[in-house]
Amino acid sequence: MDFRRLRYFVAVAEELSFTRAAERLHTSQPSLSEQIRNLEDSLGFTLLTRNPRKVELTTVGAVFLDEARQVLRQVEYAVARTRSAAEKTRESLSIGFVPSAEVQIFPVVLPALRLQYPRVQVVLKSLTPPEQLVALTNGDIDIAFTRPPLASGKIFCEVILSDPLRVFMHNRHVLARSAKIQPKRLHLLPQIGTDASFSGALSELTEAYLHRHGVRAGEIQASSNILMSMNLVAGCFGYALLPAYAATFTPRTVVSRPLVGSAPTIDLIMACAKEVNARSPVLSALMALVRDAMNPTSR
Repeated sequence: MDFRRLRYFVAVAEELSFTRAAERLHTSQPSLSEQIRNLEDSLGFTLLTRNPRKVELTTVGAVFLDEARQVLRQVEYAVARTRSAAEKTRESLSIGFVPSAEVQIFPVVLPALRLQYPRVQVVLKSLTPPEQLVALTNGDIDIAFTRPPLASGKIFCEVILSDPLRVFMHNRHVLARSAKIQPKRLHLLPQIGTDASFSGALSELTEAYLHRHGVRAGEIQASSNILMSMNLVAGCFGYALLPAYAATFTPRTVVSRPLVGSAPTIDLIMACAKEVNARSPVLSALMALVRDAMNPTSR
C-alpha cells in the first residue's frame, strides 16, 4: 500500500473537494485525481463519488477513511519513536566553560571538531568554576574549560593558556591618559571587585597583587561576571583588573591599559576524567585540537 495515496485520500475525504485538497497537499489537482483513481483500482471498489458540484464518500469510503486515518497515525507514531531512538543513540559531547574559552578557544576549535565529527552533538554549558568541578565529578559534562583551583585526584588538569591582567576603566577615568599603569596609582580608587564564588582564582589573584604593592581599594563594587564588570566600568563605578581577553567585551567608552612591571596572569585550564580509557574518540580529538590551537609551534 502506498502511504502517499492514503494521505491524499484522507485529504480529499476531509475537504470533500479536490481543489482544496490539492492546495492543502501542495500538489496539482490532476495528479491528485489520478492518485485517488489508482487507489480505488488497487482496492477494487469506489471510495468517492464525484460530480461537477460536489464530492461525497461512499459507504465503503467512510469505512476506509477511519482505517486510513488509523494507519497514518500509526506510521507517524513509528517514525517519531524511531527518530527519538536515533537521537538517544547519537554520540554527544558535553562541554562546560567560562567566558574565556568561549572567546579564545571555541571559535577556532569547534569548527575543526565539526569537520572531523559532523554527527556528534556538542552541548555547551556556561558554568562557574565550582559548578564545573561538580559537573565533572558527577559525569554531567565530559570536559571543562575552567579556572584554578581544581583540586581533585579524579580529574586531569592541563593549563592551555595564561592571560595577563590589565586595568579596565572608563575613557574619562583619571588614569585613562596613561600608556601603562603603575600599581601604586590604583591606591584608594574605586574598584570593581570580582565575587570569588563566581570567578575562581581571579578574586584571590587580584587581591594578592594589590596587597603586594600596598594598594587598598576605595569603594568596592562587587561583580559576578565579565559582562557585569564591563557594564559597571562603563557606568563609572571604578576600574577593574581583568584578563586581557576581556577587551573583546569592551564598550566604546571603556579602555584598557597594561600594568607596569610583571603583571599577574590567570590560567585557563582544560580538565576531564583522569582515566584515559574513559575518553571517547571525539573527546580525545577535541583535546588534541585545543593543544594544537594553543601551541601552534608544536605542530
